[in-house]
Amino acid sequence: MKKIILGLAAAVALFGATAQEVESYLVQKGEFDIAGKFYMYDFDKNGINYNDWIFLANNGEYYRLLGEQPTPNNVFGWKKLSNPPQLNGEPNGYFAPIYMPGDDPKFSWVYVVASTHQLYKLVGANPNNTLRYLDINGDGYPDALPDIEVEIVDGKIVVKPKNSSSSSSSISAVEIASEYKGTYKLTGGEYANYPDACYRGGEVVFYIHKENYSDNGYPVTGYTNTGENIDGLYITKEGNLYGTAVDVDDVYTVWSGKVVGNKIIGTYDTEEGTCTGEFEVTAVK
Repeated sequence: MKKIILGLAAAVALFGATAQEVESYLVQKGEFDIAGKFYMYDFDKNGINYNDWIFLANNGEYYRLLGEQPTPNNVFGWKKLSNPPQLNGEPNGYFAPIYMPGDDPKFSWVYVVASTHQLYKLVGANPNNTLRYLDINGDGYPDALPDIEVEIVDGKIVVKPKNSSSSSSSISAVEIASEYKGTYKLTGGEYANYPDACYRGGEVVFYIHKENYSDNGYPVTGYTNTGENIDGLYITKEGNLYGTAVDVDDVYTVWSGKVVGNKIIGTYDTEEGTCTGEFEVTAVK
């Protein structure tokens, strides 16, 4: 399977997000519109190579992946096929944009293998124009995101947290504390009217409501000392924090993080311009 993905894959360093951060974002958003389907096709009848892929877009048009020299305006090297070959059987995979904050929008895509529903995150392109997907363990091969479950429903990729009972990396509910306190800071971005709005920080408190567990996880509420009421976050039994908080002025912030020991460490994005931030909170004994 890795060889198949490498045909679609293989460069540029990850934009900075970890696998857990990508998973948290995917789970928080929940579903993504499929842009089209991929089929392997041996154009030169010499075995499948990195550019032996046909993309069937939702509008019915056919393209060859890397059929042309990629450019900044055509990073996938799409070559439109005026006389496409007959494609038989099910597709090999599905391709969808995810528009992840902080991501390079040209490469903010995921590929789902049709037969297994494994999901791979595109991260960039090599100098030789081959594509690269997230390599979690650093062995030079793409890795599927491990802690999510994927379904294909009505033209959408639907993402949910992996069932904790089937995950070897699950941590028990006892190890997730009921209260965390710490700090957050906005580290950059743009805000037209108030340039300094993206460079500030403060204190933050999370309350984990373990008595109200649902399929989404444990509800999380809290507040910051700058007046934001946190409501709408969840933390899974695997220790993944995700969700969107909305303050009294209807400004939202998207939070994602991971339990590491007795801390939750993560990032968030705020609607105030395109500000990005980070946080670290420690369990209260």
